[in-house]
Amino acid sequence: MRRKVILMISVLMLIFFSACSDESVSQNTSVDPSNAQPPSPIPTGEFSGVEPTEPIYTENVTLTSDGMISITELSTEDIRPWDDCYFSDGLCAVIDSNQKGGYINTRGEIVIPLEWDFVSNFSDGLAVVADKNPDDPLGFAITSYIINKDGTVVHEIEHDALATSWSSINDGLIWVRRREAMEFDTGFINTSGELIMPFRIGITGFLGNGLIPAYNGTAYGFIDITGADAIPFDYEMTGEFQNGIAPVHFGHRAGRHEMGLIDTDGYLLIRWSSVSPYTGNMPRNEGLIGLRLYDVEQFTTTTSDGMWTIGFIDKTGTMIVPLDSANPQIFEFDRVGFSSGYAAVMGLGDSQRWGYIDKFGSIVVPPEYSKATAFSEDGFALAYKVGKLYLLEIVN
Repeated sequence: MRRKVILMISVLMLIFFSACSDESVSQNTSVDPSNAQPPSPIPTGEFSGVEPTEPIYTENVTLTSDGMISITELSTEDIRPWDDCYFSDGLCAVIDSNQKGGYINTRGEIVIPLEWDFVSNFSDGLAVVADKNPDDPLGFAITSYIINKDGTVVHEIEHDALATSWSSINDGLIWVRRREAMEFDTGFINTSGELIMPFRIGITGFLGNGLIPAYNGTAYGFIDITGADAIPFDYEMTGEFQNGIAPVHFGHRAGRHEMGLIDTDGYLLIRWSSVSPYTGNMPRNEGLIGLRLYDVEQFTTTTSDGMWTIGFIDKTGTMIVPLDSANPQIFEFDRVGFSSGYAAVMGLGDSQRWGYIDKFGSIVVPPEYSKATAFSEDGFALAYKVGKLYLLEIVN
């Protein structure tokens, strides 16, 4: 009897391990490449709680010459990216021909209707939007809101928040303004609407790395989020901090025409002499700094000749991606600079169109778009030309 029990147990164990082996073989069986389906150029993820509109992408998909970026034509009617916006949290702000803004996802679907007068980038699942007051012909009066990725209003903002790149949520804070007579005071609130930095005049730029560029009536410097002076007001012009670096200008009144880059302690990292005041974008991202300098010593009042230095440098001032000699048609950058290995750049000339370069300085998407966004961290961008919107995706 005991032998029969042992034999029965052995048979059952043999059947069990045989089944497991068969299942393992089944799971690891390779797929016949001839029957494999090609991957979709557009991801299939959707956002819960949002009922997207009909898909607006077409089958018109092309690849850049290096095979790294797919460009998909979207079947929209004159929808284009909102200024200075890009894909964040999987959504990008767009605007239609009626000047109404909403949001598109990385499938090319409008997931938040185009019904706002102002929109901005998402951050941590929230964005600032706003509507104009139709009774105010000057457009000063607006009502601002914080929405989630479903498009639901989660908070009405007491003060004006323009819902532009100025008021995109940054480090959990939102730039707001308050009109006093013919001037505006500026402050910062959190996403619950609480005033964090008291209102004051003289704010001249974005919050970055906890510091805000400001003007005290005679010179420029930086304050912190409490409104206290953080970097001395010793400059004739300043930009915003981005990734720990900010541009500053000094010596122009004395005829020295100097410019430099400082860190968050106010330490001067790089200094240039005999250059014109830089007023364009100077992106600092992925360890590269967009540089566009004009040598004033090469300029006279009788000629338009001059010497431009254009490209991307590192924090030591070493030119890493030169553009002035290899690509003389490149003239301007966007605010972000390099992201996911590519940078949006504007061509020189009457057309002033946008395209993309890689970190070798090679043009991978020709400058032929009237608008183009920076690439998101997960490799998506939007570009617009001749009434058509295009979805760009890094595929390799």
